[in-house]
Formats: sequence, structure tokens, C-alpha cells
Amino acid sequence: MIYALGEVSGAHTNPITTLAFAVRGDIPWRRVPEYVVAQFAGAVAAGAVVLAILRPEPTALLPALSLGPWPAFWLEIVLTAILIAVAISTANQGKIIGAQSAVANGSTTVFDRWISGPISGGSMNLARTLGPAILAGGLSAWWVYVAAPLIGGLLAVGLVWVLYGRPTAAEEQKAGG
Repeated sequence: MIYALGEVSGAHTNPITTLAFAVRGDIPWRRVPEYVVAQFAGAVAAGAVVLAILRPEPTALLPALSLGPWPAFWLEIVLTAILIAVAISTANQGKIIGAQSAVANGSTTVFDRWISGPISGGSMNLARTLGPAILAGGLSAWWVYVAAPLIGGLLAVGLVWVLYGRPTAAEEQKAGG
């Protein structure tokens, strides 16, 4: 999706990415609501497609919390911070990395999910978890998937600010498509 939508929208499929880029000043705040609405609509639609094609029990759309909500919470903070730091950093270094930033972002997502699958579902994206949860009839640990990614995203913005400083004009263009 980064290759397909990067030039159009910055390929934001994650509200936390969008918020992080807005906090950093890479995209204007006025664009955030439209991005977030589209991200949640896409997540609900993806859940509906899974239900229609695979016909699992709706609870299959919910993340596994094998160790309970608190380990999932802390892990989601760390993994979201890593993911968002990579997203912002590759946008910041767009001239150096170029189109291969999609590989860095995709690899980070796969790695994070591989580590956290049974513990938290490897969400790092509140729309990805809450959208399908709407179709599944709820998620008791919803707070994990709202609070942890927000905290992780803000930590990543702070880290990138320390490492790279203010966003450049090239970064703003890359971040917003």
C-alpha cells in the first residue's frame, strides 16, 4: 500500500501514524479527521471482507491476549514507538532511502507482529483492532488499543525530534503524499 498510495496520501493506514505526523508538523491538522475516518472505514470494511469470505466466528477478529491486557499494553507501546519512529525516520530520509522506505516500514510491521501476535495481536494501529472489533461485537480490552498506540506514537515523535530536529519541506511532502 505504501507503493500504491504513497504519492496520493502518504499511505497512512494507521491513525497513530497520521497523528504522529501531525504532531511533528509534517501534515496539517486539518487533514487528520479525513484520514482517521478513512482509516476506520477501511478497517471495518476489511473485517467485513474477512467475515464474508472466510466465515469465521466473529470473535476471530479480536486479538489474542494470552498474557492478559497489561503485558499487551506495554508491548503495544514499545512496538508502536518502533513502528512510528521508522515511519517518520524513513519519511525524513526520503532522499536517501527513496522508494525503499516501503520495505523498511513493511518489514518493521511484520517483525513487530511476529513478536507480539499471541500477546497483543500486534496491532500498533487502533483502527486495525477497533474496526473489526465493532463487527465482532466488542473488545473488553479496548483501552489497550487506544492508549498504548497513542503513548507509543508520542514517544516516537519525541525520539525522532531529538534525532532529526524539525521536519524539512521534503519530509512534509513525503509524509502527506
